[in-house]
Amino acid sequence: MLKKILKYTLYVLLFLAAIIFFVFLYLEYQKSLALGFSTTKKWEWEDKSYNPNSDGVQISSGDDMKKSILRRVHMSENYAVYAYKNDDYTVSTFVIFQAKCKPDTVITTTQKFSNGEPKTLRCQSDGVSLVYSVLWGRKPSDTWSENLDGYKVDEAFYRWNFDRLDREITLSKAK
Repeated sequence: MLKKILKYTLYVLLFLAAIIFFVFLYLEYQKSLALGFSTTKKWEWEDKSYNPNSDGVQISSGDDMKKSILRRVHMSENYAVYAYKNDDYTVSTFVIFQAKCKPDTVITTTQKFSNGEPKTLRCQSDGVSLVYSVLWGRKPSDTWSENLDGYKVDEAFYRWNFDRLDREITLSKAK
């Protein structure tokens, strides 16, 4: 009887271990998808102590780039938000929506800036993504939420750490 209980307990433990292993593999696969989302550049998690998931902030500072750039991928909504700092410490952001479109065209939305100028989406030359950009002051607002006629961006910048980008600008001013 005891032998039978031990045998079933072992089967249950092996079954649970297999489930945990496959969940772990799936999560690692999702992380790699987020790092490779719509890019040829090498991305890594900005905060190494952060438990990376598809909602984490990523950073790229490859050899061909003079400055680092941050991004956050929204896998379920099929877009990514990018941010970098200009030499005057202002923040340039843009969002790339994955969408088939006519290459190198501009789409005027019904949405307008406060000065009345229409907001536009630009189709990239590859014809598979739309871009919308915004220039902020030294710090972007805590949240960026816009609906550009169905193309929605909803980002919480208060979770982003811009310190590394600020340090790069400061060091670039060495004489």
